[in-house]
Amino acid sequence: MALPLESDLQTRPLCPGTHGQFEKDGSEYVIKDPRTPMPWINVIANERYGLVLSQAGGGFSWLDNCQLERLTRWEQDLVQDRQGRFVYVQDVESESAIWSTTYQPTLQEAKTDEIRHGLGYSNFRREINGIETSQTVFVPLTDTCEVWILKVTNMTARSRKLRLATYVDWHLGGVGEFHREFHRLFVETRTVSAVQLAWKHPGLVENKRAQPEAGPTGFHAVNGLDVTAWMSNKAAFLGRPARLDSPASLEKSEFAKGNGRWEDPIASAISDLSLEPGQTVAFTIIVGAADDATEALRLASKYTLETASSELRGVTEYWDSICREASVETDDPALDVMVNYWLRYQTIAGRMVGRCAYYQQGGAFGFRDQLQDSLALLPIVPEKTKKQLIINAEATYEDGGVRHWWHPNTNMFAESRHSDTCL
Repeated sequence: MALPLESDLQTRPLCPGTHGQFEKDGSEYVIKDPRTPMPWINVIANERYGLVLSQAGGGFSWLDNCQLERLTRWEQDLVQDRQGRFVYVQDVESESAIWSTTYQPTLQEAKTDEIRHGLGYSNFRREINGIETSQTVFVPLTDTCEVWILKVTNMTARSRKLRLATYVDWHLGGVGEFHREFHRLFVETRTVSAVQLAWKHPGLVENKRAQPEAGPTGFHAVNGLDVTAWMSNKAAFLGRPARLDSPASLEKSEFAKGNGRWEDPIASAISDLSLEPGQTVAFTIIVGAADDATEALRLASKYTLETASSELRGVTEYWDSICREASVETDDPALDVMVNYWLRYQTIAGRMVGRCAYYQQGGAFGFRDQLQDSLALLPIVPEKTKKQLIINAEATYEDGGVRHWWHPNTNMFAESRHSDTCL
């Protein structure tokens, strides 16, 4: 069987399926219907910051550890895939018309609905009520944040007045903090210009008088679009009865602006937007975490549309360089695509850096996990294999036993003398 020409791979789909197929040269998976059998996700991460993002817009974000330091609230639900970070769109002249830039949370049918999971990014393109939105989500190579590049286009022949509202449900804690109604009391928010900051007051340490160190500062920002109002209270934003698919606050002309403590903390930036026929407006939305408020404000203001576009090019070039370092060519296009792109990408982003997926949020290192995974990187980025060898060597005991798994920078681990782990 003759190998396909590279020019053919740029245009024709590879391995077409019921819900989508690989396109371009195989570096994108395109989904035409967000109602997939299960959440189909992209794990996007750098060494410190990462996120899980499903084809419907569900998922969550974290800093350093996907289990112990979750930035946004999330609950694993393979059926509903309901929680995530969202952008609402409302036709102001028709208040009942509320939809979202992703299928969740409004579940509105779109004239055009296309999701592209790429290497280091995902893109959602939808057209509803004559308005097309294109939302590209990525994580910079080193900064501890995620950037959304959002483009809104008026596809109709008349002027349109829209209202946009973001929605970020703060968590700022670990998966083990089940008593959410208690833990939320320690989260405080503050708005500084076009940025909302959120942090969690640290608890007391038993038998110690010293105040424990404060945790990271979360932030949410909008650059390139004027924010009409910030909301930080989930009850005020959603209304009663609380409906994530149709927030009551968007039907009002005035908003309950609030910051502080004792609320159910969210971040919502509300903006009004007018579009002439055919006009496109583009801006950026940033969610992230930093060691302190000063660094949070710096990162929040860094990613303008120009800076974000440049960084996105750097992200795609980074992954392309890794995947093209050593390629496989066979008579099976599906095998080539998986080996050359997705298995490598998932090994690094999902297994070694993020240590996370939709079905399991581990956050820990292991021997049958990251050390074994690192072998796949020997022919392309051997320095990452060497780094992992050193990490695992530090979890080895003199008697040959090991830490079966362990969370870095904590005392959480399990010792093991399983033969395959030690091997």
